[in-house]
Amino acid sequence: MGLDLRDLGVGAAMFWAFALFLWLALIYCGFGVLIFLSTSRDVDIAHGGWLIAIVATQSLAILGAAVAMNFPALGPGVFILAYMQWGLGLIL
Repeated sequence: MGLDLRDLGVGAAMFWAFALFLWLALIYCGFGVLIFLSTSRDVDIAHGGWLIAIVATQSLAILGAAVAMNFPALGPGVFILAYMQWGLGLIL
């Protein structure tokens, strides 16, 4: 967000794309491990990992909305993706 505020939109978009890739990989792997590898019935999976997932999702939505304004051609698609991430953060 700081890069975008300093008119370095391309750098902010590159960091946002990299963070989006890492977010997808970590959310997929993290929740896959919690769901499929916990064989015990009384596993306590409510811990700080959920809060980190929520905050990461919401921060990507905020940065995506800020970055979308710098790219008019990709702006609507990025806004839709940011809105979807915001909704997913609410669900989490």
